[in-house]
Amino acid sequence: MRILSLIAVVLFVSALAAPARAGMADDCVQEYDWDLKISGCTAVIRSGQWQGKGLAAAYSNRCMAHNGVGRHDRAIEDCNQALRLDPGFVAAYYNRGIAYYALGDTARAIKDYDQALRLDPGLAEAYTIRGSAYGSLGEYRRAIEDSDQALRLDPGAAMAYSRASDAGRRPPLKAKPRGRTCGVEFCRRCRQPLRGS
Repeated sequence: MRILSLIAVVLFVSALAAPARAGMADDCVQEYDWDLKISGCTAVIRSGQWQGKGLAAAYSNRCMAHNGVGRHDRAIEDCNQALRLDPGFVAAYYNRGIAYYALGDTARAIKDYDQALRLDPGLAEAYTIRGSAYGSLGEYRRAIEDSDQALRLDPGAAMAYSRASDAGRRPPLKAKPRGRTCGVEFCRRCRQPLRGS
């Protein structure tokens, strides 16, 4: 009798889990709930159903979600795994660069943005955030060049980052802008650092 009860419980739990498995890939790619994305990607990774580029995408998506909730060390681990599976995966370099930048390792972040741009020179977001990284290092000319390239590639997206200014750059992910709602640290018009940033 105990064995039948145990079998019934296992069958019941399995039946409940089946619909969740069907949606795990959807959860892994959705962009509105970081925790749901993490659990969906974790389910995909653990399922054993994906390999190669598909599995690399799950790791990279989970990396993005870990960045979204501030777990940058875990994000780096996931992107490293994605790159082991697919060394040419642009999103993994970009997402890992975001994690390094948020942790203050700007040089490694720039290396990852460089690699992402070698693989996909049309990735406006990588120019935008690399420009931000250069700006945080005081390399304003390079920051402006990247911001200008981002604007050329995707004027709408670049302008969304800059909002009230024409600097075309996004503030560092780990820092909150001080005294400015746009977070601008350099001015494209005069090409000089702004005071009070």
